[in-house]
Amino acid sequence: WLKCLCVFCCFWVFAFAPSVMEHEATAAKRPHEATEEVAVLVGAATPLRRRLGACACDAPRLVGDLVCRRRTVVCADVCTLADAADLLILHGRSSAAVVGRDGALAGILTENDIARAYLMGVAPTFRVSVWLGRDSARLPMNALSACTVGPSSTLIEAALLMWAQAPSDASFRHIIVRDEVGDLVGILSSLDLARALCSASPPEEQVQRLARSTAAVVMKPRASLPMLSSSATWQDVLAQMSSMRQNCALVSDGGLGVTSLLGVITPRDALRAFVERTPLNVQVGLWLRGLRSDWEPRAIECDESVQECATKMLDRAVHHMVVVSPSGVVGVVSSTDLVQALGSTVLLVDNRPRTVGDLVCRRATVMCIDTSTLADAVDLILLHDRSAAAIIGCDGTLMGALTENDIVQAYLTGASPNCAIGDWLRNDAARLPKSLLGTCAVMPSCTLLEVATMLRDHALGGASSRHLIVRDEAGGLISVLSALDLARALCSACPLEEQVRRLGKSMVADIMKPQGVLPICSGSATMSHVLKQMGTSHQNCVLVANNGLGVSALLGVVTPRDALRAFVEHVPLSVRIGDWLHGLQSNWEPRSVEMDEPVQKCAAKMVQDAVHHLVVVSPNGIAGVLSSTDLVQALGSAELVQEECSVDENLVE
Repeated sequence: WLKCLCVFCCFWVFAFAPSVMEHEATAAKRPHEATEEVAVLVGAATPLRRRLGACACDAPRLVGDLVCRRRTVVCADVCTLADAADLLILHGRSSAAVVGRDGALAGILTENDIARAYLMGVAPTFRVSVWLGRDSARLPMNALSACTVGPSSTLIEAALLMWAQAPSDASFRHIIVRDEVGDLVGILSSLDLARALCSASPPEEQVQRLARSTAAVVMKPRASLPMLSSSATWQDVLAQMSSMRQNCALVSDGGLGVTSLLGVITPRDALRAFVERTPLNVQVGLWLRGLRSDWEPRAIECDESVQECATKMLDRAVHHMVVVSPSGVVGVVSSTDLVQALGSTVLLVDNRPRTVGDLVCRRATVMCIDTSTLADAVDLILLHDRSAAAIIGCDGTLMGALTENDIVQAYLTGASPNCAIGDWLRNDAARLPKSLLGTCAVMPSCTLLEVATMLRDHALGGASSRHLIVRDEAGGLISVLSALDLARALCSACPLEEQVRRLGKSMVADIMKPQGVLPICSGSATMSHVLKQMGTSHQNCVLVANNGLGVSALLGVVTPRDALRAFVEHVPLSVRIGDWLHGLQSNWEPRSVEMDEPVQKCAAKMVQDAVHHLVVVSPNGIAGVLSSTDLVQALGSAELVQEECSVDENLVE
């Protein structure tokens, strides 16, 4: 072994020592400035070094303030992928700038490039320049402009840029910083941005707002992540991560209890396996056990604040944290999730949405794999307070959408909570299977009023239709919008749209569903009878009352959200609805409005309490119910009236 060591040392001296010694000698001559060096050269023909002055403040506010503190790995394009991977691991970075022989920037190599090369069976000796010339490269030279900022940009602006790009590619978590002449200044990762924004003192207003949220709000839910058994191979894991556009995969021995989870695979793990030349057919469970890795130090509770989550992420220098609850693993929070949440918060503070694209960036979309169960989907919908979930296949394609009304129908027909979502979507009772998605799809460029009109037309055909699928030009899923999302956006617009102003002057009585068209059941009716009434009347609520509809006689209002809870709790369909409502200790009075209240005030109350239905009362008792769908239908009608008036004016002219 001594002979082998001597041979290796000789090889290292002749092959790598010159450039590394040059870097170390430079740092030795200027020890007080060594931390400011931002270029780590390995094998570059022309040295690329950039010196930045001292930062203007202790807490960076500009991109230029931050890059002077973060080391940027630079490698020559003649290096191999293995050389680049070694550098990333050595310096704890997730990307490297690639330069040509003339020192000009040739592209960026990221952890995800290495993971993709590993999956494709590319040899570690493959040259970086050749890889950047392939279609598989993430950030070749011609793609850098979309993720480039200048040193004078604020950190908030950089976060917004990263947030805007992230939905199109889950691996995008780097910002390129270049000066006015196009020279490289540095590379920022999502972890760099999260570190700087969360350590700023005093923190930005947007960061303060985000810090009050919990990990459960910003995390990727468990059902939207690749989940594999310990017997899965590296090939299986990387293929799942690529097809689902996620940067992590959960590996367990069965189930997702805290004790059964073996670990979380990230691109950093793929980096190590690639450098170690681990065969793709190796079982990932064996590989994790060989590392003796422990994921528990990177675990957080779902009710911990985002600030605590960011602090732990920064302390451990990791991009992913596992979110747990008493029932087991519920999701993962990544540094990209933090930046995306921050971007949404910034937009919420600074402006108001006018198009669908402006709106979808702010509302989380629940996603489930089609092999998950109906109970899993219900848990996610309740956890994230949504009314629908997008369903994707194992290859990442959109298979349909599961709504609250699907669960109502499943509950009523006796479907098991363990029924696979894919099986349900193939059922004739499914509301939004893949074959019907085209009828409710909209583009991000559509205005909110156009979408309100479309949702109005859909709702007229059935009260349960209150969702639209937002897809890009290629047909990829962007988000799922509900009537409440639209009501929230339209009523918060500033300045208000003309149609919203016109509607805001109306009274609740003008747009509510009157009591006479709503299904009414007594407290002795069974859950089965209530849900059947809801379905046959094509309404999304049922009034439950004893002895008339005076205010004191009303026991409550049953909606699809109530059916969700009952379904997941395995409540028998034969249970009396009055007993069930009494057991919940529910109180409908806080969600009541007077029939002569203005619509604008009513909409604000609905948005504030995050409810789809409000009970309208009058001196004579219960007058009706106002739903978010009613609001959107009224807005859509106002839009049509506005268009008709414009047409009439043109005809007169």
